Amino acid sequence: MIAGCNEGRTITCTEVGLAGFLKWNINRPDSVMCNVMAMMRIDPNCGTIYFPSNLVVSSDLTLDGFRQLPCFEGSRISRGAGDFVHHQVAAGSFHDVPWNASLCFYGQVLLSVTVAANLYPQDKSDWSNYSLDIEADTKRLHDNVMSDLLGIPKVHDRSELVRIHKMPAYQRVLTQSLCWTFDQFGVSSDHDFRDGSTSVLLRYGDRHERALAAHKSATVLTP
Repeated sequence: MIAGCNEGRTITCTEVGLAGFLKWNINRPDSVMCNVMAMMRIDPNCGTIYFPSNLVVSSDLTLDGFRQLPCFEGSRISRGAGDFVHHQVAAGSFHDVPWNASLCFYGQVLLSVTVAANLYPQDKSDWSNYSLDIEADTKRLHDNVMSDLLGIPKVHDRSELVRIHKMPAYQRVLTQSLCWTFDQFGVSSDHDFRDGSTSVLLRYGDRHERALAAHKSATVLTP
């Protein structure tokens, strides 16, 4: 539970919603300011993400800038074609669950951020313990957190991609794609039936498309 103090009374996130709690907390004077650093939030104006680990990711973060952050040393790096590179970092604990973030760069430009909660036991998070029930729980958590942060989403039914009549009702949440669209960025909460992953993707404008074009033409991408 996330809570703050209001003239001797406890205000909980459940009472006013996560977005309302953040708004209430930000307007408090310093003497009663509550600690929200253990929370996650996304600025709807620009897509800046504030993680529970105190990592802040904005659209103007460059690869060189990321390399200067404390979390860089512990990041897991995976390289794609050309100048595509992903850095995965621990993003802290939220709702008593550890979260990871994967930052995708092309050259110096940040293209997107993938965020995911890990509901698997910490000593058993490998393919031998993969479970669609846990993936469904993860999807529900992602959907609820993002809805609290960003408002009501658009829901796209993707049940045609799977044999939904053979899927247990509890797992059918995995067939729903939730999307939020803003001027500077877009967010989607999905399950990928190809690789089995469940995650939230924040993409900055058309940078992915422009990165692919830059890769094909062997040119430098600018924000």
